[in-house]
Amino acid sequence: MVNKTGKNGRNNGEVPSDDDLKKSLNAYARAGLTVEDRIKRLAAEHEYFISRTTLNKIQRRLSIPSARRPPPKEKVMELVSETIAQLQDPSKGAETIRKKLAEDGYKVPRYVFPPRSRAFGVPNLHGTPAYSTDVRTCTREADPQGHARRKRVRRAQYTPSSSATPPPAN
Repeated sequence: MVNKTGKNGRNNGEVPSDDDLKKSLNAYARAGLTVEDRIKRLAAEHEYFISRTTLNKIQRRLSIPSARRPPPKEKVMELVSETIAQLQDPSKGAETIRKKLAEDGYKVPRYVFPPRSRAFGVPNLHGTPAYSTDVRTCTREADPQGHARRKRVRRAQYTPSSSATPPPAN
């Protein structure tokens, strides 16, 4: 039987315009809200009640940034290089750079584990890394000496000298 009314038996509320949805979803993404929190906020602010699947479809259609859909590697390299240059302290690592990029609206993963075949030493079909748009890889390429600057130095072990006075006996 055909559903002529177009209603699915559920009141989803009034659908907001694409501009309002895009503005709200970009703000939610920049704030780092979870999917459940985004759904709750849409219900509270716009009275629009949707499921996870519908939210994902809308986010894909409106090109809402996500760490699972990062920008191309060239763009990430450019952003990471600019962020390293902007930071006053060169000892900042990948997590700080990732957070700074997220504040600017660019969702980039910190690190993506390689596929299992690469973990066992088998290269992929093209011989290049499968995931190279993460912040950690791009940071290493943009600033190769950065890790050495951030690495903690172990303290030298304490060795008492012969001229030291012995502790007082009780």
